[in-house]
Amino acid sequence: MRTGIRLTLLLLVLILADGALLLALTRVVDMGALAARLLSLGLGIAGTIFLNRLLPAPVALAKRPGLRPLLAVVVLLSYGIFAVLTIRAQQVQPLAHFGASWLGAVAFLIAGLWRIRRWREKD
Repeated sequence: MRTGIRLTLLLLVLILADGALLLALTRVVDMGALAARLLSLGLGIAGTIFLNRLLPAPVALAKRPGLRPLLAVVVLLSYGIFAVLTIRAQQVQPLAHFGASWLGAVAFLIAGLWRIRRWREKD
């Protein structure tokens, strides 16, 4: 499996699991948005790690320096944007904040992957 397809699949699983759990925790359990997002993001990351072990890993993924720190920053950025939006605009539904936070985080991920690719081409 190619690295880009694998990364896209894992990111999609993370976003879908995070969104479904956030919706369930805020609507069914009536948990606060920030705590629910933290829990849903953690469970989404756990599911993604489990799926990552099941999928065949390409050799190119291990040779890509800076990918793991970039993914960690993307997850922290997504939660940070969500927290700021939730605190500043409490009247808006948490799923709107969720979408905006992942949109910003994925834009940062694309820019970071482009930067890593340019850096590898220089060498």
